[in-house]
Amino acid sequence: MNRDLKFVKDDPCIARLNTTFKCQRCAECCEYEIFLSERDIFRLANFSPRCSSLVRYDETRKVYSTLKAESRGGTLEARCTFLDGKNCTIYAARPSICRAYPFFPIAKRDLVSLRVTFPADAVCILDPITKIRYLVFYDPECPGIGKGGSVNWNNVVQLSFEG
Repeated sequence: MNRDLKFVKDDPCIARLNTTFKCQRCAECCEYEIFLSERDIFRLANFSPRCSSLVRYDETRKVYSTLKAESRGGTLEARCTFLDGKNCTIYAARPSICRAYPFFPIAKRDLVSLRVTFPADAVCILDPITKIRYLVFYDPECPGIGKGGSVNWNNVVQLSFEG
């Protein structure tokens, strides 16, 4: 195993200070099971009483989620129960992880310990509560990357760990 293995500095998945984003509401990110925080559950309940009845509690994993299993061509697929075709029926009250998507903060110290290098203009945010610095990565398949305006990186980190 090569102990000097590193990401290439021009990795397109690392958010830069000039990275822009605007949600295209394509629903590609909704094709997953979404886990909910207590804050998410309260937001959904205030948005519509019907929402609470659609949230599922998984007793085994001790988590609330929006899982909806659908059979398509004999294959069982998981997707968000609030998705109607390509339309998010709760967009204004969507869960925190959905608000943060397509961005994923990773602790800088973890990357450094793995000898991962990153460009000088990579987004690096200090969480004021934990005092941990995070680098932000994103899903390169998201069509909203490169569209719209600047991103509130502090908000992305806060939303990602809201619980």
